[in-house]
Amino acid sequence: MIRLTLASVFGLLATPLLAGNPLPPPDDPVIDVIAPAVTVVPEFSWTGGYAGAQIGYGEADTNIGISGDGAIGGLHLGYRHDFGGFVLGVELAHDWADITLQPGAVEVDNVTRLALTGGVSSGANLFYAVAGAAQADVSGGAVGTAEGVVYGIGYAHMLNANTVLGVEWLHYDLDDGDFAPGVTAEGDSLQGRVSFKF
Repeated sequence: MIRLTLASVFGLLATPLLAGNPLPPPDDPVIDVIAPAVTVVPEFSWTGGYAGAQIGYGEADTNIGISGDGAIGGLHLGYRHDFGGFVLGVELAHDWADITLQPGAVEVDNVTRLALTGGVSSGANLFYAVAGAAQADVSGGAVGTAEGVVYGIGYAHMLNANTVLGVEWLHYDLDDGDFAPGVTAEGDSLQGRVSFKF
């Protein structure tokens, strides 16, 4: 009987204590916040070596009245360094030509050049100038070489980190030749180009 009474008393005392201490409130719900997608703008760098091919149209004229035009195309190898908006480089190129100078049937067989390039870049676009030395080999009615200078302008567009398309106009002044004493020649070429960076 005493145990039952004590149990009842403890039960009565505990009831208000429990009533005054309700269960703790549930935690606030956690809401996942998804960050918006960040668009990464690609950074274009012209620094590095490259190699490729070019093809187009060329014409040549001389001081003795023979001239001609035709296809011209070949390979190039070069290196550029991007100084952050200003790009310098050096390039070696060789073209095979199908140009016959008439009258006289002098064939322009090939043209080799070593030139410096320099220009300004804006993202994937590069506008540049070319200046250097050139040599042309001729055969047919005259056999030998002509040497001189080359200069011009070009535009290149970087399709991606490794592929570059471009167009280039060059002018040649060849005034030192062993194929015909006293003969000077000049020429122009317009070529499309594709290069691969490495």
